[in-house]
Amino acid sequence: MIFIANIVAVAVVGFRVLRCGRDKRVGNAKAAHWLRIAGLIPLGLQVLIYLFFGMGEMASGEPGSAMHLLEAIVIALLGTLAWMRPLGGGIALLVCGTFSAISFIVALVASGPLPEGAVTSSSVIITAVPQIISGVLFFIAGILSQRATAPQEDLDK
Repeated sequence: MIFIANIVAVAVVGFRVLRCGRDKRVGNAKAAHWLRIAGLIPLGLQVLIYLFFGMGEMASGEPGSAMHLLEAIVIALLGTLAWMRPLGGGIALLVCGTFSAISFIVALVASGPLPEGAVTSSSVIITAVPQIISGVLFFIAGILSQRATAPQEDLDK
């Protein structure tokens, strides 16, 4: 389910990028540029973890390990699209990260009493937290870039 949500996010933001191109307003705010760079760091760590798991499992002969490599590709693509369209990409990352966390917690609650430390388990930290952090950073970068290019008469009101 989480993988499908990420693919849907890539399709939605990718369609927006194909239709409208890059957000040209992002270059007008220096803070937005640095926030976008900071937003790529958690996603890069998530991709590295997926690649590490995928390569390790492939080396041990596990045939299902290719799924980790596909997840890494989808996350890298989502990060690239968020770089091009930070507002839409930030929203997509926030939605996917929140969906990941909620679906994990719902699955835990459905299986019985919530074990101690379930919310801080490695599954949530690997799948949800990087996307939520990156989503917030890209979203703020998109807002800052829009404010930097707002017409002066709108700011005076």
